[in-house]
Amino acid sequence: MSMSFSAGIKNLYGCVPGLMKVEYHKYASKNKEFADFLSKIYLFFKDKIRFTLVDGILSMEGNGPSTGGLLEKQI
Repeated sequence: MSMSFSAGIKNLYGCVPGLMKVEYHKYASKNKEFADFLSKIYLFFKDKIRFTLVDGILSMEGNGPSTGGLLEKQI
């Protein structure tokens, strides 16, 4: 698990080019390391970001994105 709760900031990981994402996941394999890495990406792009939209209806638990499962809460 790379993050406990990432909300919209993990979307910035899309700014990392192609296969470099895999390498950075290896480099920052622990929660704190990955969170620090995402923070650095945010600090680099923060002046360009106007807003972040987060949809909290469905979320994932487990080892995503390929083997994670949907976390559903009954309302």
